Amino acid sequence: MRLTGRLLGAVLTLSVCLLILSAVIYAAGTDQRLMLHLMRVDAPPESTGLPASQYAGMAEMITAYLTDRTDTFQYILDMDGQGTWILFHDYEQAHMQDCKALFQLDMRILITSAGVTAVLVTMLSLLHVWRAALSGARIGCLMIFGVLGCLVLWGCLDFSGLFITFHRLAFSNGLWILNPQTDLLIRLMPTAFFVHYILLIAGAFLLATGVYTFAVCRMERVIMRPQERRVYDKR
Repeated sequence: MRLTGRLLGAVLTLSVCLLILSAVIYAAGTDQRLMLHLMRVDAPPESTGLPASQYAGMAEMITAYLTDRTDTFQYILDMDGQGTWILFHDYEQAHMQDCKALFQLDMRILITSAGVTAVLVTMLSLLHVWRAALSGARIGCLMIFGVLGCLVLWGCLDFSGLFITFHRLAFSNGLWILNPQTDLLIRLMPTAFFVHYILLIAGAFLLATGVYTFAVCRMERVIMRPQERRVYDKR
């Protein structure tokens, strides 16, 4: 029963971490104000050619598309009686359709991990194996931080390699390879834009995971008093 409890605790940690990560990614990636701020910082009008007055509307359109509040990824710029400009090419729209599918997958992961977490908590309560489960959860936390440490080291040593690898795994085509000279999408979302997003997501995830880890360790200490821990370890 102790082994079962530890396994369930480790799976619980994985489920909670997936829940946290998917929630952070969705919240950050679909936040209109955050996207507007990062575009203004990392993709100013002088580098994109898009008038500053259009940035708010652009951020609104992109986040509305990613959250399925609109079916069309396109922005038409009215040049004050001098005609209109359709800003995104067909392949840019196709790439954003792939991005939207990733956000939909992220939401499915969020819902699934929330359900799995609830089921696991119920099982642990019914089986009365919280002692072993907390030990397994702590081990799971160490494994998660180990994986994160490897990813952080990879990003510090070769961010471009990590960035390219992610895109090759996430997309089944090369539509993400855009030309800054001709494609507005890559000018609006340059590498620095994604670096800031990754830092924000990683920071929020590490903070939330750290709180979870602290709670697990604290609960383990409370439940397993020193005298009980010695008896438990002898079994």
